[in-house]
Amino acid sequence: MRISIFISVLLLVSCKTQSNQLILEKSELYTRTFHEALRHKMSGNYERALELFNKCLKEDPKDDASHFAIAQISLIQGNLELAKTHTILASQRDLDNLYYQIELGYMYREMGEFEEGATIFEKIILEHPSNPNYYFEAAICWERGGKLSKAIQVMNNLEASTGTNIEAKLKKHQWFKVENKLKEAEKELTSYLEKDRWNQYIIATLVDFYLSTGQIKKGIEQLKTLVELDPKNGRGFLLLAQFE
Repeated sequence: MRISIFISVLLLVSCKTQSNQLILEKSELYTRTFHEALRHKMSGNYERALELFNKCLKEDPKDDASHFAIAQISLIQGNLELAKTHTILASQRDLDNLYYQIELGYMYREMGEFEEGATIFEKIILEHPSNPNYYFEAAICWERGGKLSKAIQVMNNLEASTGTNIEAKLKKHQWFKVENKLKEAEKELTSYLEKDRWNQYIIATLVDFYLSTGQIKKGIEQLKTLVELDPKNGRGFLLLAQFE
Protein backbone atom coordinates (compact mmCIF):
# COMPACT_ATOMS: atom_id res chain seq x y z
CA MET A 1 0.00 0.00 0.00
CA ARG A 2 1.35 3.34 -1.03
CA ILE A 3 1.49 5.89 1.76
CA SER A 4 1.43 9.44 0.36
CA ILE A 5 3.49 11.22 3.00
CA PHE A 6 4.24 14.14 0.74
CA ILE A 7 0.54 14.58 0.02
CA SER A 8 -0.14 14.33 3.75
CA VAL A 9 2.10 17.29 4.43
CA LEU A 10 0.55 19.28 1.61
CA LEU A 11 -2.94 18.59 2.81
CA LEU A 12 -2.52 18.70 6.55
CA VAL A 13 0.05 21.42 7.05
CA SER A 14 -1.88 24.30 5.50
CA CYS A 15 -1.45 23.43 1.83
CA LYS A 16 -4.43 25.54 0.79
CA THR A 17 -5.44 29.08 1.60
CA GLN A 18 -8.98 27.82 2.09
CA SER A 19 -7.84 25.24 4.63
CA ASN A 20 -5.83 27.88 6.45
CA GLN A 21 -8.85 30.11 6.65
CA LEU A 22 -11.05 27.27 7.93
CA ILE A 23 -8.60 26.47 10.70
CA LEU A 24 -8.39 30.11 11.69
CA GLU A 25 -12.17 30.27 11.90
CA LYS A 26 -12.36 27.24 14.20
CA SER A 27 -12.10 27.43 17.95
CA GLU A 28 -8.79 27.87 19.68
CA LEU A 29 -9.24 24.43 21.26
CA TYR A 30 -9.66 22.81 17.85
CA THR A 31 -6.65 24.58 16.39
CA ARG A 32 -4.42 23.65 19.30
CA THR A 33 -5.63 20.04 19.26
CA PHE A 34 -5.22 19.70 15.52
CA HIS A 35 -1.67 21.00 15.52
CA GLU A 36 -0.75 18.77 18.46
CA ALA A 37 -2.23 15.79 16.61
CA LEU A 38 -0.11 16.65 13.59
CA ARG A 39 3.04 16.72 15.69
CA HIS A 40 2.28 13.29 17.14
CA LYS A 41 1.48 11.93 13.68
CA MET A 42 4.74 13.19 12.20
CA SER A 43 6.72 11.74 15.11
CA GLY A 44 5.06 8.33 14.77
CA ASN A 45 3.02 8.49 17.96
CA TYR A 46 -0.05 7.25 16.12
CA GLU A 47 -2.30 6.25 19.01
CA ARG A 48 -2.05 9.69 20.59
CA ALA A 49 -2.51 11.31 17.19
CA LEU A 50 -5.67 9.27 16.57
CA GLU A 51 -7.02 10.27 19.94
CA LEU A 52 -6.49 13.94 19.17
CA PHE A 53 -7.83 13.81 15.60
CA ASN A 54 -10.97 12.11 16.91
CA LYS A 55 -11.24 14.91 19.44
CA CYS A 56 -11.12 17.35 16.53
CA LEU A 57 -13.98 15.48 14.89
CA LYS A 58 -16.08 15.82 18.02
CA GLU A 59 -15.52 19.55 17.73
CA ASP A 60 -16.23 19.52 13.98
CA PRO A 61 -17.63 16.26 12.51
CA LYS A 62 -17.25 17.69 9.00
CA ASP A 63 -13.51 18.28 9.33
CA ASP A 64 -12.09 16.64 6.20
CA ALA A 65 -8.45 17.10 7.25
CA SER A 66 -8.92 15.08 10.46
CA HIS A 67 -10.75 12.34 8.57
CA PHE A 68 -7.94 12.13 6.06
CA ALA A 69 -5.27 12.07 8.79
CA ILE A 70 -7.08 9.20 10.53
CA ALA A 71 -7.30 7.39 7.20
CA GLN A 72 -3.56 7.66 6.67
CA ILE A 73 -2.70 6.51 10.17
CA SER A 74 -5.11 3.58 9.79
CA LEU A 75 -3.39 2.73 6.52
CA ILE A 76 0.00 2.69 8.23
CA GLN A 77 -1.41 0.45 10.94
CA GLY A 78 -2.92 -1.93 8.40
CA ASN A 79 -6.55 -1.19 9.22
CA LEU A 80 -7.77 -0.91 5.64
CA GLU A 81 -11.47 -0.83 6.43
CA LEU A 82 -11.10 2.12 8.80
CA ALA A 83 -8.76 3.81 6.33
CA LYS A 84 -11.34 3.42 3.56
CA THR A 85 -14.15 4.73 5.75
CA HIS A 86 -12.31 7.90 6.66
CA THR A 87 -10.98 8.45 3.13
CA ILE A 88 -14.57 8.31 1.88
CA LEU A 89 -15.67 10.74 4.59
CA ALA A 90 -12.83 13.14 3.76
CA SER A 91 -13.64 13.07 0.04
CA GLN A 92 -17.35 13.60 0.72
CA ARG A 93 -16.62 16.65 2.83
CA ASP A 94 -14.33 18.23 0.25
CA LEU A 95 -15.55 17.16 -3.16
CA ASP A 96 -13.05 19.37 -4.97
CA ASN A 97 -9.99 17.87 -3.30
CA LEU A 98 -8.16 15.91 -5.99
CA TYR A 99 -5.76 14.27 -3.53
CA TYR A 100 -8.62 12.74 -1.56
CA GLN A 101 -10.13 11.33 -4.75
CA ILE A 102 -6.82 9.84 -5.87
CA GLU A 103 -6.21 8.21 -2.51
CA LEU A 104 -9.76 6.82 -2.52
CA GLY A 105 -9.13 5.27 -5.92
CA TYR A 106 -5.94 3.63 -4.65
CA MET A 107 -7.75 2.50 -1.53
CA TYR A 108 -10.47 0.72 -3.48
CA ARG A 109 -7.90 -0.96 -5.71
CA GLU A 110 -5.75 -2.20 -2.84
CA MET A 111 -8.84 -3.69 -1.20
CA GLY A 112 -9.79 -5.55 -4.35
CA GLU A 113 -12.74 -3.30 -5.16
CA PHE A 114 -11.49 -2.77 -8.69
CA GLU A 115 -14.64 -1.46 -10.34
CA GLU A 116 -15.07 1.16 -7.64
CA GLY A 117 -11.43 2.19 -8.04
CA ALA A 118 -11.75 2.42 -11.81
CA THR A 119 -14.91 4.50 -11.46
CA ILE A 120 -13.11 6.99 -9.21
CA PHE A 121 -10.22 7.40 -11.64
CA GLU A 122 -12.57 7.73 -14.61
CA LYS A 123 -14.36 10.56 -12.81
CA ILE A 124 -10.99 12.22 -12.28
CA ILE A 125 -10.26 11.80 -15.99
CA LEU A 126 -13.36 13.81 -16.83
CA GLU A 127 -11.93 16.74 -14.87
CA HIS A 128 -8.32 16.22 -15.98
CA PRO A 129 -8.47 14.67 -19.47
CA SER A 130 -4.92 15.66 -20.45
CA ASN A 131 -3.15 13.78 -17.62
CA PRO A 132 -2.18 10.25 -18.80
CA ASN A 133 -1.56 8.98 -15.27
CA TYR A 134 -5.24 8.82 -14.39
CA TYR A 135 -6.02 6.78 -17.50
CA PHE A 136 -3.36 4.26 -16.57
CA GLU A 137 -4.62 4.04 -12.99
CA ALA A 138 -8.16 3.38 -14.22
CA ALA A 139 -6.93 0.81 -16.74
CA ILE A 140 -4.93 -1.01 -14.06
CA CYS A 141 -8.07 -1.28 -11.95
CA TRP A 142 -9.99 -2.82 -14.86
CA GLU A 143 -7.07 -5.14 -15.63
CA ARG A 144 -6.82 -6.39 -12.07
CA GLY A 145 -10.58 -6.88 -12.06
CA GLY A 146 -10.29 -9.11 -15.11
CA LYS A 147 -12.08 -6.71 -17.46
CA LEU A 148 -9.48 -6.25 -20.17
CA SER A 149 -11.91 -4.87 -22.74
CA LYS A 150 -12.62 -1.95 -20.42
CA ALA A 151 -8.91 -1.46 -19.76
CA ILE A 152 -8.30 -1.35 -23.51
CA GLN A 153 -11.10 1.17 -23.96
CA VAL A 154 -9.53 3.45 -21.36
CA MET A 155 -6.24 3.32 -23.28
CA ASN A 156 -8.13 4.10 -26.49
CA ASN A 157 -9.66 7.10 -24.74
CA LEU A 158 -6.21 8.24 -23.65
CA GLU A 159 -4.88 8.19 -27.19
CA ALA A 160 -8.01 9.89 -28.52
CA SER A 161 -7.51 12.64 -25.96
CA THR A 162 -3.73 13.11 -25.97
CA GLY A 163 -2.41 11.41 -29.10
CA THR A 164 -0.36 8.28 -29.74
CA ASN A 165 1.15 6.92 -26.53
CA ILE A 166 3.79 4.19 -26.60
CA GLU A 167 2.92 2.87 -23.14
CA ALA A 168 -0.75 2.64 -24.08
CA LYS A 169 0.17 0.75 -27.26
CA LEU A 170 2.28 -1.73 -25.31
CA LYS A 171 -0.43 -2.23 -22.70
CA LYS A 172 -3.07 -2.88 -25.34
CA HIS A 173 -0.69 -5.22 -27.20
CA GLN A 174 -0.23 -7.22 -24.01
CA TRP A 175 -3.95 -7.37 -23.21
CA PHE A 176 -4.93 -8.36 -26.75
CA LYS A 177 -2.43 -11.21 -26.53
CA VAL A 178 -4.04 -12.40 -23.31
CA GLU A 179 -7.40 -12.36 -25.09
CA ASN A 180 -5.79 -14.25 -28.00
CA LYS A 181 -6.65 -11.41 -30.38
CA LEU A 182 -3.40 -11.62 -32.28
CA LYS A 183 -4.32 -9.35 -35.19
CA GLU A 184 -5.27 -6.57 -32.80
CA ALA A 185 -2.12 -7.19 -30.75
CA GLU A 186 0.01 -6.88 -33.88
CA LYS A 187 -1.76 -3.74 -35.04
CA GLU A 188 -1.00 -1.87 -31.82
CA LEU A 189 2.72 -2.23 -32.54
CA THR A 190 2.71 -1.75 -36.31
CA SER A 191 0.51 1.35 -36.03
CA TYR A 192 3.06 2.89 -33.68
CA LEU A 193 5.85 2.19 -36.17
CA GLU A 194 3.93 4.20 -38.73
CA LYS A 195 4.68 7.23 -36.55
CA ASP A 196 8.09 6.20 -35.23
CA ARG A 197 9.50 3.78 -37.79
CA TRP A 198 12.81 3.08 -36.09
CA ASN A 199 11.72 2.67 -32.48
CA GLN A 200 13.94 -0.20 -31.36
CA TYR A 201 11.83 -1.15 -28.35
CA ILE A 202 8.71 -1.57 -30.47
CA ILE A 203 10.64 -3.50 -33.11
CA ALA A 204 12.11 -5.81 -30.45
CA THR A 205 8.62 -6.38 -29.05
CA LEU A 206 7.40 -7.23 -32.56
CA VAL A 207 10.27 -9.70 -32.99
CA ASP A 208 9.28 -11.45 -29.78
CA PHE A 209 5.60 -11.40 -30.76
CA TYR A 210 6.15 -12.86 -34.22
CA LEU A 211 8.54 -15.58 -33.09
CA SER A 212 6.36 -16.59 -30.16
CA THR A 213 3.28 -16.89 -32.37
CA GLY A 214 5.00 -18.87 -35.11
CA GLN A 215 5.26 -16.01 -37.60
CA ILE A 216 8.92 -16.73 -38.22
CA LYS A 217 9.32 -14.90 -41.53
CA LYS A 218 7.92 -11.65 -40.13
CA GLY A 219 10.02 -12.10 -37.01
CA ILE A 220 13.24 -12.48 -39.00
CA GLU A 221 12.43 -9.40 -41.08
CA GLN A 222 12.00 -7.29 -37.96
CA LEU A 223 15.06 -8.86 -36.37
CA LYS A 224 17.20 -7.87 -39.36
CA THR A 225 15.92 -4.32 -39.03
CA LEU A 226 16.76 -4.36 -35.33
CA VAL A 227 20.38 -5.44 -35.76
CA GLU A 228 20.85 -2.94 -38.59
CA LEU A 229 19.76 -0.19 -36.24
CA ASP A 230 21.95 -1.52 -33.45
CA PRO A 231 25.09 -3.23 -34.82
CA LYS A 232 26.27 -3.87 -31.26
CA ASN A 233 23.23 -5.99 -30.47
CA GLY A 234 25.06 -9.26 -29.98
CA ARG A 235 21.99 -11.06 -28.74
CA GLY A 236 20.10 -10.01 -31.86
CA PHE A 237 22.84 -11.32 -34.16
CA LEU A 238 22.99 -14.57 -32.22
CA LEU A 239 19.25 -15.04 -32.53
CA LEU A 240 19.36 -14.18 -36.23
CA ALA A 241 22.10 -16.77 -36.81
CA GLN A 242 19.82 -19.48 -35.44
CA PHE A 243 17.37 -18.88 -38.28
CA GLU A 244 19.87 -18.55 -41.16
